[in-house]
Amino acid sequence: MTIETDPAGRITRLHVADYAMDDGPERLAAVLAEQHRNAHTAAIDHAVRILDPAASNPGDSGV
Repeated sequence: MTIETDPAGRITRLHVADYAMDDGPERLAAVLAEQHRNAHTAAIDHAVRILDPAASNPGDSGV
């Protein structure tokens, strides 16, 4: 399973493999929720790095 989101958490890309239901619907739902959280966190981190480059280098005082 692959999920990408925008910083607001909206899914922008989703790929679910044919065998995703092999472990049952509860497991698929759990993996989907976990992957969505991970993708959302990554999208927020990426947006912060773009909008505030200093945030990605907290030890850099810019001097």
